[in-house]
Amino acid sequence: MKKILFFVAVLFVLTSQLNAQHYVNSIGLRGGNPYGLTFKHFITEENALEFILSSYSFISGLQITGLYEMHRPTNEVPNLNYYFGVGAHAGYDDYGRFYTNLGIEPVLGVDMIGGLEYTFDDLPLNVSLDLMPGLNIISTFRLLIGGGISVRYIF
Repeated sequence: MKKILFFVAVLFVLTSQLNAQHYVNSIGLRGGNPYGLTFKHFITEENALEFILSSYSFISGLQITGLYEMHRPTNEVPNLNYYFGVGAHAGYDDYGRFYTNLGIEPVLGVDMIGGLEYTFDDLPLNVSLDLMPGLNIISTFRLLIGGGISVRYIF
């Protein structure tokens, strides 16, 4: 009897996890702060790597952000998942001149992300809404409060 209960519990956990996402890769545009290009790749049914090539404003340079994200179904709305994760960013910063008069500076920092993602059934698209706070460690030490909306083509 214990083996049967254990088997049913394991089967329940596995089947609930299989509904996390319906795609492997996606690429698209991110609007907000930072804005730019986004690429997401699922390494398991629930865990993804996201890379964002971005800028915080038209004069602020360029950076690449890498994030490790964990996706979970909301179980309330089909195809709607919540996600959270951590990562880092690196690049160059041109708005440091407003604070330090140094002009272009290297940037290195840490990031967190949390949000909601909806994947359409009939279209190869998904839309996400997130908050992405960060902290510049190298360059001007600064807390970054970000968030955005991404639209991605899934494949």
